Amino acid sequence: MLMPLSFRERLTMLIPPSVFYRQRIAQEARTGEPELALLPELVPRGGIAVDVGANIGFFAYALADIADRVLAFEPNPDYAFFARWMLRGRAEVRELALSDASGRGSLYVPISDEGELLHLAGSLKQSHFQFRNVKVYDVEVRTLD
Repeated sequence: MLMPLSFRERLTMLIPPSVFYRQRIAQEARTGEPELALLPELVPRGGIAVDVGANIGFFAYALADIADRVLAFEPNPDYAFFARWMLRGRAEVRELALSDASGRGSLYVPISDEGELLHLAGSLKQSHFQFRNVKVYDVEVRTLD
């Protein structure tokens, strides 16, 4: 099956998840997601943790060391596939978007001028007007409760 993941992302799927996620979590904690380093202090042990917009799953991976169970929600089918493969049972990955109403929706993922899908910029709102091309995924939408 050919996925719209980049070659680098597909190659990453060959790395042991523990190596990939520990490196990625350390990098993200330094450069853009400092709360990753504080999760053990912010999240009580045990129970259920929820990762909404899980992306490739680095928060879900970190939360699995704290919570008894992790539910990760990612509407982008490519990233849900990646996260499910890399998390391998550490979290339950559900391929759907969470919102204030259930139904179907469109996930808009911009495409760079070089033709690369910019998965990280995916949104249920069509707000990527600076990009000429956008890939649209039809996604399931549910409420968290």
